[in-house]
Amino acid sequence: MLALVSRHRVVRFLVVGCCNFVVSFAAFYAAYRYLPLDAGRGAAANVFAYAAGMINSFLLNRFWTFAAEGHIGVHAARFAVLNAVTLAASTAIMFVLVDWAGYPELAVWLPLTIAIPVVHYFGMKNWTFARP
Repeated sequence: MLALVSRHRVVRFLVVGCCNFVVSFAAFYAAYRYLPLDAGRGAAANVFAYAAGMINSFLLNRFWTFAAEGHIGVHAARFAVLNAVTLAASTAIMFVLVDWAGYPELAVWLPLTIAIPVVHYFGMKNWTFARP
């Protein structure tokens, strides 16, 4: 099993994704429950969750999943752009569905945390950490 994880990039990405889920979920839950906000709580909690997962994801994916070489600043900038796009989209979805329409926060957040990694894998593989 360890050999499978160490050899296959997609499997490593999925392992990192599971770690990101735990980190993001903890950040989302804590922020949603304890931020002193009346309006916009779901959107704000999403930003906290996204930031925590993003830091974890960058470090693990750059050094382990993709074993990227090259300037860390370029990788970080590309990673930030990729994440900014998905953060904006997911935050808008959270605001509309949770804060405006009143859907349960986890019923919206959980599907987003499944869809976003698909976009991220292809973005990281083909752009963020692509070999020159």
